Amino acid sequence: MVVKLNRNNLHKYQEDAVDFIQTAGRCALFLGPGLGNTVTTLTAIRAITHPLEVSTSLIFAPLRLATTLAAQHNPPRGQLCALHCTI
Repeated sequence: MVVKLNRNNLHKYQEDAVDFIQTAGRCALFLGPGLGNTVTTLTAIRAITHPLEVSTSLIFAPLRLATTLAAQHNPPRGQLCALHCTI
């Protein structure tokens, strides 16, 4: 079963985290394991990415997690389709 990734599928706490990232400028997001850190962060990055404002974002992640997620979302779907990832 493929779940489409879009903001309508986020839980309330994830929506709050996206809003926080959008308004905070520089920030760190700490949610527990399995609570959607990746999709929350990528959704926020997609929302704030604009050539005149934010064109590049830096995400620190364990190498295994980064490579697994890159493989799962290649090609990206939903709101993540405009994002480019380099590991």
